[in-house]
Amino acid sequence: MYYGITDIQQIFDTVEEVCTVLGNGGNSCANKLILGTIAAETRFGTYKDPTPFKAGSGLCQMDYVGYKEVINRTREHNEQLLNENFGIDILKVEFNDLEYNPLLSIIFCRLFYKLIPEEIKDDVSNLAYYWKRYYNTKAGKGTKEHFIGNYNHFVRS
Repeated sequence: MYYGITDIQQIFDTVEEVCTVLGNGGNSCANKLILGTIAAETRFGTYKDPTPFKAGSGLCQMDYVGYKEVINRTREHNEQLLNENFGIDILKVEFNDLEYNPLLSIIFCRLFYKLIPEEIKDDVSNLAYYWKRYYNTKAGKGTKEHFIGNYNHFVRS
């Protein structure tokens, strides 16, 4: 396991904790989107990125552009929630801090998805679409099929 993960259950627990604090979205499925993102990006922490900090950082493999978006656009209310619940000031988090801190990686992933106004729909095909469109983007090598396969293997197993 990589990225500061000690076991698979830690991922489920941390995602649940973060979504409890920052919200789980209108359809209560942001947790599934984040779990799918982790499955697609790092195979639940079992795949080590051979290009540290170039393709992304941490368990969720957030790229630098996404990191900066979160730093620049996160609402003060969410910053306060993070400080009150986790003792984290996101304005002091460096990009490299995401690499071995799964909590920070998951927080930044959730904050990134909160910046997108489109509603998250609760089925794996739509989760894959959302991830590909907003997180992996056209420039990314991932596909919706890649997301769905990894989601089914790691999240649904």
